Amino acid sequence: MSLNGSNHLPMRTTAMTEFTNRIAAAASAFALSLALIAGTVNVPQASNAPAAQVQGLIR
Repeated sequence: MSLNGSNHLPMRTTAMTEFTNRIAAAASAFALSLALIAGTVNVPQASNAPAAQVQGLIR
């Protein structure tokens, strides 16, 4: 209960809760986008071929 006798959250706590919820939503969206991007990117495996042979494949 607040000092004025009502059960409403004080304005400062409400604003902090809203800010915390926005930060949590942004972090969730960022994590989801990283997960989706990571699923679409292929990292090539290291090759044991000599550099001259690799250059021949590029040309």
